[in-house]
Amino acid sequence: MVEHGVTQDALAAYDARLCGPVSQLILRNRGAGPFGLLNLVDERCGGTFDNIDDVIPPGERTEFMAAYKAAAGFAIESLNSAPRTIPAGACPRAAN
Repeated sequence: MVEHGVTQDALAAYDARLCGPVSQLILRNRGAGPFGLLNLVDERCGGTFDNIDDVIPPGERTEFMAAYKAAAGFAIESLNSAPRTIPAGACPRAAN
């Protein structure tokens, strides 16, 4: 909206920037999001275990969640290197 104003171009830019990544995230959540770990536990032991480390070792859990965070755009490196989505000064209420 800031770049294009209230126009169809603004909607097209929004669609191009967000709909693809959001759709990918939704599809990833269906089978590999945070609940994907629960699916792995169920596949490996039927959900019955004494120690989660015996079912999914810590390194595997960390790797699994890092891949999810990267795909979801939640990885710290991605967030810190991303350009601002709202230009400085565009939202005066945020300064208060």
